[in-house]
Amino acid sequence: MLARRRIARRTARRVSRRMLHRIALAEADVARIEQEMKQPAENLTEEQLLAAMKKLGIKKLELDDQ
Repeated sequence: MLARRRIARRTARRVSRRMLHRIALAEADVARIEQEMKQPAENLTEEQLLAAMKKLGIKKLELDDQ
């Protein structure tokens, strides 16, 4: 179990992250949201962002201390 946690942490660190409205997302997910909404993610309200995430099945990233 400890090895799984370590691998998950390493993988999470390799993912390019972006913060929008206090929500951490992978860059690839931000690109999907922008394509779906047809506007930059920074222009979306938090409600629009959350609705797009739900529609596309995107989960926010869990950030660790490292």
